[in-house]
Amino acid sequence: MLTDCRENVHAAGGTIGPCLLLCALGALAMSFGWGFRGDYGHESGAMVPGALFAMGVCLATGREAWFRRCAVLGACGAIGWAFGGQMSYGQITSYTVSHSFPDVAYGYASLFTIGMLWGGIGAGLLSFGLTWSRRDLARFIGPLVALGCAYVLLMAVLGSSSGFASLLEQFSVNRMHDTDWIQATLALVVALVYGLCRPAERRACVWIAGLALGWWVGYWLLVRGLGLRMSPTILGKVRSDNWAGCVGLWAALLLGLWWAKNRAGFLLSCYGALAGGYGFSVGDFINKPDKVQWAPFYSHPWLQGFDHWKWTEQSFGLIMGFGVALGLLRLLRGNLRVELDDGPYAAWLNDFCAVVLLGLVPFLNFGQNIKSAGDAAWILFGLSSAGWLCATALAIFALMGVALYKHRHRTLPMAMAPPSAKAQALFFLLMYASVLAATAKGWGNLGNRGGFFLYGSFWVSVLAATALVLVARPAIRWTGSPPRDSSDVYWRLGWWHGLGWVLVVPIVVLLTVATLAMHENPMPGSSLRFGSKASHLQETGIPGGK
Repeated sequence: MLTDCRENVHAAGGTIGPCLLLCALGALAMSFGWGFRGDYGHESGAMVPGALFAMGVCLATGREAWFRRCAVLGACGAIGWAFGGQMSYGQITSYTVSHSFPDVAYGYASLFTIGMLWGGIGAGLLSFGLTWSRRDLARFIGPLVALGCAYVLLMAVLGSSSGFASLLEQFSVNRMHDTDWIQATLALVVALVYGLCRPAERRACVWIAGLALGWWVGYWLLVRGLGLRMSPTILGKVRSDNWAGCVGLWAALLLGLWWAKNRAGFLLSCYGALAGGYGFSVGDFINKPDKVQWAPFYSHPWLQGFDHWKWTEQSFGLIMGFGVALGLLRLLRGNLRVELDDGPYAAWLNDFCAVVLLGLVPFLNFGQNIKSAGDAAWILFGLSSAGWLCATALAIFALMGVALYKHRHRTLPMAMAPPSAKAQALFFLLMYASVLAATAKGWGNLGNRGGFFLYGSFWVSVLAATALVLVARPAIRWTGSPPRDSSDVYWRLGWWHGLGWVLVVPIVVLLTVATLAMHENPMPGSSLRFGSKASHLQETGIPGGK
C-alpha cells in the first residue's frame, strides 16, 4: 500500500510527506479523541474521536472538494463512531490477564471483534460524506431530527413515571441482555413512519430502517438464537451484548453499500474494520507489562504510578486512526470523485453538520464536568445545575443560529474566508474545546504525577496535530488517474488487505503467548471464560451457563 503511494507521489514530482502527514494527523486526532472518550464514555464520548479524525484527514488532503465537506465529514465521523459506544469491553480485558491460553486468546479475539465492528461501522458511515451527493445527504436531516425529538420525548415520558421506567430497565437488563433495543426499535419505527409521510426522504429512511433492522437480526440470531454471550454475567454484573446488534448493523451496512455498488465505501469500511480490530487487541496488550507487573518493566520506578490504561485507550485510537487513514489514502490515490454540489441543499447540510459538531457534541459531553465536580444538585436563582446547563446550551444554539443566518447572507466576516480556513477553524474549535473540557474534568488529578502525565499527553497530541495542520503544505496529487466514481471496479480490495485478515489469528496467538510469558498466576481482577471453573459458572452453577 505505502509502496504504491510512494511511487505515485514521486511520479508527480513530490515527496512521501503528504502521505505521512495524512496518516500522522489522522492517528493523532483519533488518539487524543479516544483518550477523551475514556473520560466521557458511551456513544456521546465516541463522537469526538470520529469527528476529529474525519476533519483532521480532510485538512491533510489539501483538496478543495474535501475542504468544502469538512463539516459533513466531521458529522459523518461523529455519528459513525458513536455506534460503537454502545458496546461493552471492560470485562473482556479481565480475560486477557488470566493464566489460561484459551481464556487469554478469547479475550484478545473478542477485543479484535469489538474494534472491528467499531472501526467498520465508523469508516463505513464516514464514506457517505465522500461518496454521496450533498443533495442526498441533506435528506437525512429530517429523519435524524425526528429521531432525536422522538428519543427526547420518550425519555421525558419515562422520567415522569419512575415506576414504569424502573420496570422497563429491569426488563432490559434481565431479558434483553442490557442492550439498546429501545433505541433500535425507535429508529426503525421513526424511519418507517417518516418515510411514509415524506417520500422525498424515503431513501434516507430506508437506510436508517435497514441499519436498525440489521441490529435486531444480529441480536436475535447471535444472542437469542445461538446463545452467544461475549461477556456472561459475573457476580451479578450484567454486561451488555450490544456487540451482537452491531454485528447485524455492520452486515446491513456492508450489504447496503454492496447493493448500491458503492465499492469505495465498502473498501473504506473494510479498512476501518481491520484497523479497529488491530487497534483494540494490540492496544490492550500495551497495557499488560503494567497490569501484570512484569518485572523488567515494573522494576523501573519512573514507570510506576501512571494510569497505563489511558495509554491503552490512546493506543486504540492511534492504531485505528492510522489504519483508516491508509484506506483514505487509497481513495486519494485512485482519485475518488467528490462532487462540488454547492446548491441550497449543500448550505442546509453544512449548517446542520456545524450545529452537530459545535452544539450537539459538546452539549452531550461537557455537561458531565458538572457531575464529576461533586454535588450536582445545587440550586441558583431557582434553577438547578441541569437547568443552567440546558439554559446555557439554548443560548449557544441561539447564537449559532444567528451566526449561520449571517453566514448564509454573507454578512459574517468569516463567511468570506476560503474553505480551507473555515475547515481549520472548525477542527481547532472542537479539538481545543474538548481538550480544555477534559483537562477541567481531571483538574483534581493534576497534582499527582500520573494525572499530570495523562493530561499532558492529551496536550502533546493536540499540539502535535495543530503543528501538522499549521505547517501542512500538501495537495496530494496523483498522476495518470482520472476521477473515478465510487462504483468503479478499481475500488476492489487488494492482496495487502487480504494479508491483513490472514494475519489476525497469528497476531492473536502471538499476543496471547507474549502475555502468558509475563506471568504464571492469574492476576487480580482476572476472569475465566472456559472450563468448569469459568467465572460465570461460579455464580449460576449451570454447566455451560450463559
